[in-house]
Amino acid sequence: MRISYSAIEVFKKCPQKYKFKEIDRIKEPSSIDAMFGAAIHDALQYFHSQKQLPSLESLIKYFFEEWDERKEKMKEKNIPDFQWQLTGQEAKNILTNYYNDSKDKNCHVVALESKFEVPIEHNGDFHILTGKIDRIDRLEDGSFEIIDYKTSRQLPSQETINENLQLSIYHLGLIEKWPEFKSRDIKLTLYFLKHREKISSKKDDRNLTETKEKLIKTISEIQNSKFSPTASGLCDFCGYKNICPMWKHKTSADEQDQIDVSTTDIKSIISEFVDTKSKISDHEKRLDELKDIINSYCDQQGLEQVFNNDGISIMRQLQQRHDYDVDKIKAILEPLNKWHEVIAIDSKKLQTLQKSLPIHIRNALKDSKVFASEFKKFLVKKNKSQEEDQ
Repeated sequence: MRISYSAIEVFKKCPQKYKFKEIDRIKEPSSIDAMFGAAIHDALQYFHSQKQLPSLESLIKYFFEEWDERKEKMKEKNIPDFQWQLTGQEAKNILTNYYNDSKDKNCHVVALESKFEVPIEHNGDFHILTGKIDRIDRLEDGSFEIIDYKTSRQLPSQETINENLQLSIYHLGLIEKWPEFKSRDIKLTLYFLKHREKISSKKDDRNLTETKEKLIKTISEIQNSKFSPTASGLCDFCGYKNICPMWKHKTSADEQDQIDVSTTDIKSIISEFVDTKSKISDHEKRLDELKDIINSYCDQQGLEQVFNNDGISIMRQLQQRHDYDVDKIKAILEPLNKWHEVIAIDSKKLQTLQKSLPIHIRNALKDSKVFASEFKKFLVKKNKSQEEDQ
């Protein structure tokens, strides 16, 4: 299997999208955001590849020449002119700031768009990790800096950067490509262009092993995946939405006639399902209210059983619940090698606890997950702000 960070990121966000893109090889239609990022990257590559420092005017001119070519390919998208104008102005601001921040710096760029391949072996299977590093600089002290440009609006914390898988993969790729490099001499940087902010991290040789272990785990997840879609706010920006099983019933004009239920029938069935679920919820609330009333009446009257006019009764019966002494049970079962069969993790408590833990601990707990079971639940979407688990 050939795998890259971008493919891993797609899989983590939505396995179904990964299948469309990496397995079925269905080309995803371009989006204005993706085009914007690519055009900015091309402009910065042009900026650093010239023998003499280009002027700001020539840098911006280069960008808009690239941008106009991409716009031409997006004509059928009917993107409003004002959106193109806003995006173009944003690019101009980014490039102007980048130029002003870089023009007086003596950057010793040793590589641009540097590709790498890392062989990974696991249980007799061989995989290839691929990637492309935007820029590699040699610093004044002889060390090297890997730089990856980001056009995202979000600025992550230093803790998040320290745990960033992309930088870990680039670190692994650089060491593999140039084995003479030492981990201590490599600075890993994400350059957030909209914020004019560079956030850096460093790795050691131990991280190389950890990164390979994470990759092997992810490759195994991909190989065993059923590629179910993951619904999220990203769906509205996904080029595969019209063919995705999560959305094609809504977006497709032609209903697939694979079961004996017409489009009209399924819509009425959906309405009935939601209505019935709502009634069940209302009945459950009313039952709780009635229980409270009956309990209060029995307490006031000193009763443990009450009757209606038809002779039907409700009896209160004391129920006792016992907990086990954990230490005593462990002492009994552990010598029999049976302790592990009864111990269980409280997932809800663990989830609550994780919020207070450092990110590297949260990631370690996340990596400790093993598959237990799977099922499909209904998620009724009444509107954008109201959802119900079924």
